[in-house]
Amino acid sequence: MNAALTARSVSEHWLQMLVAAISLGAILVMAMAAYTQIDLSLYQSMPEALRTTMGIIPGADGAFLAYSVMVSTMASLTFGGVAIAMGSAAIAGIEQRGILGLLLSNPMSRAAVLTSRVLALLLLIGGGVALFWGIAELSPVLLGISAGSAHVGAVMLHLAMNTLFYGFLALAIGAATGKAGPASAVSAGMMVLSWLAVGLLPLFSATESMVKYIPWYWFAGSQPLLNGVDWTHIVLLGACVLLFAVVAGVGFVRRDLRAAGSSSLLDRLRANPMAAQLMDRLTAGTRVRSLEVKLLSAHQSLIGIVAALMFAMMGLMIGAMYPFIADALTSVGDTLPTALLTMVGGGDMSTPEGFFTLETLGLMTPIAVILVGTAIASDGVAGEEQSNRMGLLLSTPTSRTRIIIATTVSMTVAVFIVSVATGLGIWGGSLIGGLGIDVGNIADTTVMAFVLGLFYSGIALACSAATGRASIAIWATVGLAIVGHFGNAFLSVSDTWRPWARLTPFHYYSSAQPLSNGIDWSDAGVLFAGAAVLIGLSFWLFARRDLRQR
Repeated sequence: MNAALTARSVSEHWLQMLVAAISLGAILVMAMAAYTQIDLSLYQSMPEALRTTMGIIPGADGAFLAYSVMVSTMASLTFGGVAIAMGSAAIAGIEQRGILGLLLSNPMSRAAVLTSRVLALLLLIGGGVALFWGIAELSPVLLGISAGSAHVGAVMLHLAMNTLFYGFLALAIGAATGKAGPASAVSAGMMVLSWLAVGLLPLFSATESMVKYIPWYWFAGSQPLLNGVDWTHIVLLGACVLLFAVVAGVGFVRRDLRAAGSSSLLDRLRANPMAAQLMDRLTAGTRVRSLEVKLLSAHQSLIGIVAALMFAMMGLMIGAMYPFIADALTSVGDTLPTALLTMVGGGDMSTPEGFFTLETLGLMTPIAVILVGTAIASDGVAGEEQSNRMGLLLSTPTSRTRIIIATTVSMTVAVFIVSVATGLGIWGGSLIGGLGIDVGNIADTTVMAFVLGLFYSGIALACSAATGRASIAIWATVGLAIVGHFGNAFLSVSDTWRPWARLTPFHYYSSAQPLSNGIDWSDAGVLFAGAAVLIGLSFWLFARRDLRQR
């Protein structure tokens, strides 16, 4: 282990975890405050099996419900996503950037590098969850309410182990293959599928027993908030983390390093004279190709994976699955409080439009469009600057304005691709399942996903142009997106605070329920105008800032 490398690894990602923990803590406070405005007796009408799964006990107070909803969905998915990003970058990320070769050229072994990165991952995840735990313990005190019988420490231990599971899974894949893209994609896909499986498998007697073999069940199945720590599940998660660490070590030590800067698919196509001529015509010349296409080429794996997942898993699969579970969803949906449905995107579970709204559009679509747009927006300016390529780029006849334009075009194209893939997936799922969803409403939903992604991409671009730091651009955007999504959900369930929900971008994205009711063009206009203002501000911020020198 190398202490300096561990410290450097922590410094690369501490802001990501800090933003995640503080954002989740702020939402938790809002959730508890909102629940004080709700008639909690509504939750007692839910089926007993569903109340048990969510950890809701008879007479549960606002603090208990807020803990249950926050940790079981928001905190677990958010911390898991951050851990996957850090785990995939731990070895594969620095290898693809050419940093790993420089490290190993010093008197430092691969084992030392891996150990340092593993320790940094442990410190970051442990610190982030500990900070969130502290806020969780303090929240009811600040609001003057009681935490009741909630085992906050127990659920936080389960949360930490669940986060380590997915972070080390990404580390193992990245260390064994040297590819950060597949590492993050496979780990994120497994996390989402596990989350969905734990919710869906218990609905059917034939699959109910299978849920015990799903990693997400080891996190939430024992209801640690209600029953305390389940040490069997903790040991299972810990054993998997240890196994992933061993796989990472064996795979990393035994394989050849990948050459940094290896050519992408688009690079290989451009090497072919006929393909290069065609691409020149499509992209209107060398200058466009060298900027817009370069950015899209660098992120083609991310765009392709996200688009494919949204099309196949969150579109076709959801549509094909709905006819088989429609009756069960109707019986469950009739007993769920409107407030609870609002927190996961709204929608009527008894209709295919409502089911798609809950499963695909409420949470997963915003994550998808914001992810790809933010990645390109941060890389196009701050990424070039931090890699010391910006000075070389500006030494050519390329202006700062041109760079912002190229980044804007690239992020717009990426968000458009993912939005259209989502819409096509919903349309295909509707055809497969014979659901009869209106094609015009699907198109309206695609438009709303696009303008939401463009708005948050504009935030990332403005932060990137203002600071020159990709980490600030990414995690400021992620933090604002988390607060916006769940802030809108929690504010909307309170009669007193509902008007304040209009301050969140997600109010304009979801309040009209476009898949069921069609688009509200005023809502779309607000998001598009906000995106235009943020992009325009980026030109001004970047033109007046000195470049960061490394």
